Amino acid sequence: MAFKGKVMKRYIFFGLTILATAVRAQELSSESSYAVQISDTLTLRECIRIALENQPAIGTSQGAVITAESDYTQVQSLLFPQIQLEAGAYVTNTPLQSSNVIASSPIYDPKQGTKFIPNIRMTIKQPIYDFGRTAKSLESKDQLIKAAELSLASTEEDVVLNVHITYYNYIQAQQVVKINEERVAQSRKHVERAKGFFEVGKLPESEVSKAELEVASAELELINAKGQLRLAKVNLNSAMGITEVSDEPSNYVTPLEVEYAPFTNNLKECIDAALQSRKEVTAGEMRIKASKAALSAARSQYGPIITASGGLGPYIIQKDPADKLSKDKFKLGYNVGLNFAFPIFQGLSVRADIAEAQGGIRIATSQYNVLKQKIIQEVQERYFSVKYAEERYKASEKIVVQGEKNLLLAEGRFDTGIGSAIEVTDANLSLANARIDRTTALYQYQVELSKFKRTIGKIKETH
Repeated sequence: MAFKGKVMKRYIFFGLTILATAVRAQELSSESSYAVQISDTLTLRECIRIALENQPAIGTSQGAVITAESDYTQVQSLLFPQIQLEAGAYVTNTPLQSSNVIASSPIYDPKQGTKFIPNIRMTIKQPIYDFGRTAKSLESKDQLIKAAELSLASTEEDVVLNVHITYYNYIQAQQVVKINEERVAQSRKHVERAKGFFEVGKLPESEVSKAELEVASAELELINAKGQLRLAKVNLNSAMGITEVSDEPSNYVTPLEVEYAPFTNNLKECIDAALQSRKEVTAGEMRIKASKAALSAARSQYGPIITASGGLGPYIIQKDPADKLSKDKFKLGYNVGLNFAFPIFQGLSVRADIAEAQGGIRIATSQYNVLKQKIIQEVQERYFSVKYAEERYKASEKIVVQGEKNLLLAEGRFDTGIGSAIEVTDANLSLANARIDRTTALYQYQVELSKFKRTIGKIKETH
């Protein structure tokens, strides 16, 4: 009874595995489509959600998970019985023992032409023991599934990072447009003042022309800024997996300010965190374990295989030609057996499989070590890139403060008739450039910070 219970549990587990694999394939292979609904504010979190649902780049990694799970199911199927039903019919004029080899019967020579013989049979084979070959193969496939799932998570982190970069670049472009709009407005006010002074005879007409030239220059910079904003939106849509085709696309409403937070991380701690948190490192460890399990499975091919088999089917006992009253008899026969297979020589295929598995271990180990070395290098590069971006932002803050003071002084001198229009123009231009530099520095600092967090495996914790 205990043996029957184990067999029944195995059948149930096999059926559930097939069902789960089919559902998983349906979920991962389903294509999603998304149309952005412009709400009050399109936040970074919302962009990331859209990208993870809609970005086609994730599909490749999802397919790898499906393939790994299918490979596992194929190996797992070796643990379950193989059932085959055979049916057919044939015509013969030869002496016949029976239509099936399941049971034996005396042979009679009918000497009466041909006979129509139907044939049907069911056979069952159940593996009993294969020296751990299937178990080690399953272990290897299981590790590959985990590695594929980790690779999927790593791909998702790359998608998140790309959204971070394009989102910050988009907000930066919006800020630059805003700064240039303020510059245009300031330049136009300066033109009005210059015209007023010219009308009362305080300034020559050349000063008015210089002020008007500043307006034209500011408007040109505004046009360039709006063009960069359009391109930034295209890149953000691409990062979210959205295709927008419009001659006059509208801009997203986004937060126009990002708060600066000082960078206080320790380099050594960051390297340790990266080696522990990066999905690629864990996936590399899984691949090494999978290769070692594959080596054990290859070596187990030298061991015996024990298989239980059986068959069930009807067979025919032909009538005795001397007995006119007798008829052909149909009977149901069966057989049950236990087979032992001891491999003696398999054409060096087992040795080749072992060598291939050993090579796989070396490749996986080498790739793992190269990956760790690369991650350590990346962490250092990103760490110092963040430090440099932070210093650049702090310096740009000081330049803006000084630029605002210079503009106030230039306007005061101009209003009192001491300064010239070109002085105000230069001060206005310098302040606008300083504000653009500060905005660029702030958002580039955010971009470098996002890249750094991706490098240490913390990018998903920041949204």
